[in-house]
Amino acid sequence: MEAQRSNNSLGFGSCQARFRKGAASAAPSRALRHADKGVADESYIAVDVGSGFVGWRGFDRRGSESRCNSQHLDERCADSDAGGICRRAVLKNEIYVVGGYPGSGYSGAVADTQIYNPATSTWSSTTPLPTGIAQATAAVVKNVLYVFGGTSDGGVTVSNAVWAYNPKTKAWSSKTAMPTARASLAATAENNIIYVVGGYSPNGGRLNTVEAYDPATDSWTEEAPLLVGKSEPSVGTVGTTIVAADGYNGTEDNGDNEGYNVATNTWTALTPDPTGRNGACGGAIGAYMYVAGGFDTQGNSTSVNDGFKLSKNKWTTLASVPQAAVVPAAAVLKKQLYCISGWVTNGGTLLNNVQIYQP
Repeated sequence: MEAQRSNNSLGFGSCQARFRKGAASAAPSRALRHADKGVADESYIAVDVGSGFVGWRGFDRRGSESRCNSQHLDERCADSDAGGICRRAVLKNEIYVVGGYPGSGYSGAVADTQIYNPATSTWSSTTPLPTGIAQATAAVVKNVLYVFGGTSDGGVTVSNAVWAYNPKTKAWSSKTAMPTARASLAATAENNIIYVVGGYSPNGGRLNTVEAYDPATDSWTEEAPLLVGKSEPSVGTVGTTIVAADGYNGTEDNGDNEGYNVATNTWTALTPDPTGRNGACGGAIGAYMYVAGGFDTQGNSTSVNDGFKLSKNKWTTLASVPQAAVVPAAAVLKKQLYCISGWVTNGGTLLNNVQIYQP
């Protein structure tokens, strides 16, 4: 049971992407649209929904609005660390989807790198990663995409590799490896430094490790650890505070919520998420950290969407995700939260939709 749970909490079904000033990260959003292809953690379509709407909306493959409570899905599709566990990031308003699993279960990680252009609603491919990977994490600094860690075999072995993609040269290059190899980790950027948080290791279990990567010097610094070790947390930057919500601590999904002060290198316990979960679609927009979907300790998927206002240290339950998704790819783009694909149940059928939340 523990081995099974370990795999599940590695972030298998959801891709997360982080972004700073033009780079995006996967997170809940408000519109729902079908993807062209169903590969867990791989190619999906993110649709930019116009302003003036609050909540979730649905779109079919042609861009026509449809009802969110009944979506037609293709058989292969799970993105965002979900089902296929891929990584997603935004470079110059294009969404990059990297790696993942090509179907249900935790095997066969791919190296594909696919790009979606929201302006033209088209997909293209670029140079694949040098190796297949899933359950990694990603962040963008100064228009360079960085991919950290992950696994290719469902967490039996984990990686400390760091890959950087330059969209100008369309080439990947290897960077200084993470001090700690891990999968099911999360990352966010603050002041051009990427903070890699938590994760899973077959030797160390659920990790409280926090390491900071400086792309300018290609170097790592060990930071203060999480108060609670956990895999698949939802991480985002609210103001100058890094919020690490939820995740699996090795025993349960208890909603643990923590805030990291970069200036003082300290973590503070925050109000727990009332909907404890793992492998959710999370992202920070404005004053809030949003956490949508995911699954609980018993393995049940949820459609609950909660928003955490840091200044009030308070959670509010918001409009539910139309389609519950386990480990979907999460990205924030233009103040909207995108939940891309994922599994219907942990390790099960892959979704091929994109759900976008407009706060």
